[in-house]
Amino acid sequence: MNRERCPWCGKRVDYHHDARRARNKKLPRFFCFARCSNCDGYYGQAVYDSTYMKIMFWLFLPVTVITFAFEFAPLMVVYIALIFPSVFVIPFDRMDSNGRLSSDLLSEEHCSGYSGNEKIIKNHLYFLSDDFDGKQAFSSASPLLVDVVDKKRGKVYWHFLYEHAENDKYTESEEFKVYDSDMQCIGNFITE
Repeated sequence: MNRERCPWCGKRVDYHHDARRARNKKLPRFFCFARCSNCDGYYGQAVYDSTYMKIMFWLFLPVTVITFAFEFAPLMVVYIALIFPSVFVIPFDRMDSNGRLSSDLLSEEHCSGYSGNEKIIKNHLYFLSDDFDGKQAFSSASPLLVDVVDKKRGKVYWHFLYEHAENDKYTESEEFKVYDSDMQCIGNFITE
């Protein structure tokens, strides 16, 4: 998920303001952990559940042994240099108050065709109206979180962030417009 929007309600986040509303007990200080000012949901970087960080953890021992056994220090320098970007690589995700990934389940997955000029990106939010930011959290149809983009078949697999009465209107319609984070229409999703 991207780092501009809350993974619970889809509203824009101000991390520096929201971070003051949460106590970070488990995560290292330089990783993000905050409480959304729109919906009071916790969000942050799931360091301990991140694939990137798991790879870096399992590489630590082999890199250290090779570095000291062969006296090849540049390998350790490269390894350390790869750890620092993790602060920027790990996206925001739903978390509980203890800094762990939330176990709350998202809605069922849907499949749609896509027609438009803009590229659909995995793990990004797309919106169903151009005035989403002007409304209160959870008061309009849920944003769509894209799970898989199948470019060969022209299909997109997605789910809603939260349950709302208007969501059914979009799953039952044949075609609906989608908007990016800047509320610009990027194309249509065609339901099957």
